[in-house]
Amino acid sequence: MQIGCRLISKHLNGFNYCSCRNVFCSSLFKQNFLQNKLPLRHKNISRKIFITRHFTASFQSKRKPISNIDDLKRYIGEEKQFYLKLLTNILNNIKFDNISSTDAKLLLTCCGSSVVDSSKQMRDRVCQDIYKNLLKYNKLDIDVCHAYVETCTENSTILNCKELLSGIKFEPNQTTYKLLLDNVCENGDVRQALMLLELMKAEGIHANEEVFNKLVLAHTICGGVESGETVVRTMRAAQIPETDRTRFSILKGVLQRSNVDDVDYVFKKYSLDLTEKQFLELLEIIGLNGNIHWLPKIKHFASAINVTRDFIVALKKICIHLVHMDKAESAMEIFEEFVEPDKEHNYGFFILKEMLHCDVDIERIIKLCKHLHEKNLNQYALEDLAEIALRHKYVDASCSLLENMSIRRPHFFWPLLVEANKREGETGIFNILNKMSDMGVQVDAETLQNYVLPFYNMDDVPLLVKKLQSLKITVKDIVNSLLIVLLEKGNVKTAADLYNINIAGNKLFRLISSSWIVSKDSNSVISVLQKYCESNPARDDLVGNFLIETLNKCESDDDIVQYIKLLELVHERKLKINTTAADALNRSSSVKCNNLEISGKIKDAVNMLLDFGLHAKEPVFIPHPRNMSLDELECHLIELKEKNMQTRGVLRKLIQLHANLGHFERVNELRKIYLSEGYEETIGMKCSLMHSYAKEGYLQEGLNVYNEIRITAPNFKIDDFKVIDLVTLLVKDERYDEATDVLKVEAATSQVIGGPALLRNCWRLLDSFKDPNEQVHMFKFLVEAGYCKPSNIIFGPLVRIHLSKGDLEKSVNIYLNCAKEYKCTPLQLELVKAILKVENEKLLQLVIDATESVHGKVPAQVVLIAALAENGQLKELQKLLMKNAVNIKGELQKRCERWVQEGKVDALKTLANVCERFSKEVFDVNYLYSCITRIYSVNDDNRGALEFYEQLLEKDIIIDKELEMQLKKLSSRYSDKIVRNI
Repeated sequence: MQIGCRLISKHLNGFNYCSCRNVFCSSLFKQNFLQNKLPLRHKNISRKIFITRHFTASFQSKRKPISNIDDLKRYIGEEKQFYLKLLTNILNNIKFDNISSTDAKLLLTCCGSSVVDSSKQMRDRVCQDIYKNLLKYNKLDIDVCHAYVETCTENSTILNCKELLSGIKFEPNQTTYKLLLDNVCENGDVRQALMLLELMKAEGIHANEEVFNKLVLAHTICGGVESGETVVRTMRAAQIPETDRTRFSILKGVLQRSNVDDVDYVFKKYSLDLTEKQFLELLEIIGLNGNIHWLPKIKHFASAINVTRDFIVALKKICIHLVHMDKAESAMEIFEEFVEPDKEHNYGFFILKEMLHCDVDIERIIKLCKHLHEKNLNQYALEDLAEIALRHKYVDASCSLLENMSIRRPHFFWPLLVEANKREGETGIFNILNKMSDMGVQVDAETLQNYVLPFYNMDDVPLLVKKLQSLKITVKDIVNSLLIVLLEKGNVKTAADLYNINIAGNKLFRLISSSWIVSKDSNSVISVLQKYCESNPARDDLVGNFLIETLNKCESDDDIVQYIKLLELVHERKLKINTTAADALNRSSSVKCNNLEISGKIKDAVNMLLDFGLHAKEPVFIPHPRNMSLDELECHLIELKEKNMQTRGVLRKLIQLHANLGHFERVNELRKIYLSEGYEETIGMKCSLMHSYAKEGYLQEGLNVYNEIRITAPNFKIDDFKVIDLVTLLVKDERYDEATDVLKVEAATSQVIGGPALLRNCWRLLDSFKDPNEQVHMFKFLVEAGYCKPSNIIFGPLVRIHLSKGDLEKSVNIYLNCAKEYKCTPLQLELVKAILKVENEKLLQLVIDATESVHGKVPAQVVLIAALAENGQLKELQKLLMKNAVNIKGELQKRCERWVQEGKVDALKTLANVCERFSKEVFDVNYLYSCITRIYSVNDDNRGALEFYEQLLEKDIIIDKELEMQLKKLSSRYSDKIVRNI
């Protein structure tokens, strides 16, 4: 089933399904949406895989607000990322006259390089405000001063060292001078650097390599590479050897200076190995200076640096800071250079989102979105960004993003309509409607009913209709929606006086009876009902259904009295009902009214309305939901909702079917509907859903359900194989600590059953690892917890992870350890094949000896023969068989049978080519021919069999009778040619 455009809630409880255009949003949905709790996302119906964005638990949870410095310390202790706004929000609440030295240092540190979501200038402004307050209240001791200098250095703020030193009320120490030297040198201030050097000399502080390196940096920034090398020569004269750190200072200086000739000179002359920290520092410099074209040259100095998870985290922080420094394009180039698309979900989106929050020109943002789309790095960046813009009420940005989307739907504009109403009222709404029209988006009934008409003044309905008609909305759609809005507001009189055109819709019909209960305006309600009946002549006994619904909603005696008057008015208007409706009304009146007299009046009035000529339609057979298809269940759900009937069973069945088919966007919608209806998900239902998410690769959704299970039923035993499949996804995402934590929780909750049934699940888990060390830790835990036992299958991934990287020595070491400790020989054939290819006799002998110690000499010899055969190494195989002194026939036949099952015809042919030269005592070559023929037979490969037979004829080989019969059977199914040849 293809589901059309949907509203998708990311983290909203109680969100009701509103996918089909003839089904209206629930009141709960509208309430949540109007309160701005609901994010929107467009899903292109051509996408084969339903993708749901994820939000972290920290975003979902409601944090305790930060109002003072104690809250700030608590937050920093709990969270991974700090934002400058958290600090600025509490500055006015801080009592600087009573602040401790530790808290003062913390405040200053919070304005430095660890805060990546702000520009250096903004961080410095906050830092200077804090410093002025500390000075004002005399809270500046030596440690606080050091923190201030470090923060200024990180913000590229040059200090007036002479002024600072003269203003402090404590004696500066060696650290003070070095920090100040660092500050001025990082900014290329040679004059102040030399002044500090004189002061340090007077204090007896000697110039070491660290000091010289800073001076090299300052001179290089100020005067170029020649000036920096002058300091290096002085350094040598002082008997202080230059190191990679010295050369790094020169490289950093020329990049900061941005002189092309100097940069080229340094790249040609110098050779050094950068550390990860140094490399990231240089990336930030070229990003800030806009010199990304130097990136390939810098990478030459960083060949030993691996792109690990920690590296990517640090790189992202640099990219975010570059965005705040108005270097977003540089940030994206750097990110693309180092991060592969398959390692990053929603590739590069964090940069786009940061640009949006920084109020970067929207055209630049859109250009980057299109760039990612064209390079197939992120196909849905534009849609996701539009959702963020809508969520944060960035009206102009939202309109620009929506305008550039290939597919637009009316519900994308709902947040804009709500916000426009808040800002400009009716004028704002009309402006948004005009933009929708300009973009070719047709305003639908749902938008009119929920986000346009409720905010309009209904005093002049004709003028309102005329304005909406100018947007190419049909009068019928306008009037239908107007009727619904008016009836919802209880304005029945105005609704009755509306245009006399055809009206339709189940919601409208239900509102007619509801509006009578509220208003008791029988004349107006019957007028609307008559219009509805005239517009829908095919509908069966609408008047009868209206009266039944209205009677069921009557609660008081006064309601019953007014209801009798309603029946009389229906009779006056000459409206009729059929016998089925009359019977239902008579039964309901008996239940509703204890007073026989009033009950009798209702029955008399009903009988006056009865028309025996009206016949109820014959009931249509509806199959039980368990026998319905997916499409039928979806339709059945709509019908049940329209009739206000219980939907629990159908919802559960739909959730199960969609989960099995991998339609998880629909699953999420159905779950929200299920919960909003007041139903409670059973633990079994959640377990099944969790495993469906895990099987289809939806990690975050599976984790969310798992966490729900553990919160609501902490002692419930989840099937081990379901837990392991979920943990496998965590491992694939390289979230190793979380994976181990989940298994520890499960092992502590109840006894692990383990056994052969879990063997393959455990194998897949171990095979998912990219980090060998983490893999070993997991293996040990699985064995200790009882999930599995050591075996060839379980040990296989431990050998393969090194084998796939070409690290034969580590593969062999693990193999030898398995053979010695556990009597297991994992991946023995693959390992021997790999060693034979590189011709490492030492490793080969170690593996063969270990195999022989576990299985004996014959199996070890057969493994070697099989490896040579599969590698196609004819000469080596021939030498081995000539030297063979043990009886290998039985074991080798088992290997041949396995080759037949695996379809490895080339290995059998290689072995046959060698065995043709030996007698049957070594190995019967006809048996090999038979195995080859069996593979052709299984694969229905007539051509291959014929070619193989012709090759045998060319070699003048006498064919065995049994083989001859096999060839005849094969030929009889396809061709006469083989028969003729035989």
